[in-house]
Amino acid sequence: MTLLFVKRLNDTFEENAEKLIKGGKSEKEAYENKNRHYFFIPKEARWSVLSKVSENIGERIDHVCRIIQRETPDLDGVLTNTKYNDKRKYLMVLFHCQAQTFLFLQVSSSGMVSHGWIALL
Repeated sequence: MTLLFVKRLNDTFEENAEKLIKGGKSEKEAYENKNRHYFFIPKEARWSVLSKVSENIGERIDHVCRIIQRETPDLDGVLTNTKYNDKRKYLMVLFHCQAQTFLFLQVSSSGMVSHGWIALL
């Protein structure tokens, strides 16, 4: 669920930035002024950057969540409650960038493997 929330935050941020530009603000003002957004997403934490990651994906997802939380204190503890880089918990996180589809394989403490797909449109 964390990734869905990160994607939604990013979409909301970009929609707001586009509205600001249509309202006469510069692109720099719209995308870089954190005071113009309720949830500010820094450039290095944006979905366009995350979707291009092909190595150390879990580590990168954790990093992006920490960046977003740092910029928006109201989200403290919300995005970092799941550790995607925890190899004991997640065997792998496959990230298919073009379709923006995620496959999660999770191993429970009893050794059971569960999985699921999340498609982000």
